[in-house]
Amino acid sequence: MTSDTPKQPSSKNNLTAKRAAVLGSSPTGAPPSASRKIILAACALILMIIVFLLFTHSGPGDKSVEATIVTPVNGELVHSAALFADGQARHFVLRTEDGVGIRYFALRTPDGVLRTAFDACDVCWQADMGYVQDGDAMICRNCNMRFPSRIIGEVRGGCNPTPLASRLREGDLVIRAGDVLEGRRYFDFGPGSGRG
Repeated sequence: MTSDTPKQPSSKNNLTAKRAAVLGSSPTGAPPSASRKIILAACALILMIIVFLLFTHSGPGDKSVEATIVTPVNGELVHSAALFADGQARHFVLRTEDGVGIRYFALRTPDGVLRTAFDACDVCWQADMGYVQDGDAMICRNCNMRFPSRIIGEVRGGCNPTPLASRLREGDLVIRAGDVLEGRRYFDFGPGSGRG
């Protein structure tokens, strides 16, 4: 071999170069490059998004919901407030004369407020699945979106349970039957409804 033959890099140099390429650092052992930091930040962001989606879209499981049939008296639906003392959501259904069942639910939230909402929303109403309670949240049985109980009856639109007006009167939760009938459009799937 003559002195004009180019020198081959040593196997140690090759190994160092490969390590640097895999780890994203310089062959001299300098701190990671900016590109490696960007990749780590992107991975962290993706992980946070996955955790967020798991939290907000965790399913309600096979929890079934029984709705109690209610009948208005003097145009009102009256429930004893004591019924909700345990914080469990109670579901009710008001049947119209032509057979449409309009569902709503009520619950006492940890802040002591009795809240009411239709068992439907502006987005998933056509699925006719309603909501199920999971701890301190109500979960849409169609899209699995979770809603903290403290916003029930206050936030309108999207997949939020549509608020239903109610009031307390002498230890009772009182709902006007006319207000419940306003929610018919969420539960009427008949051919004459224009939405069925």
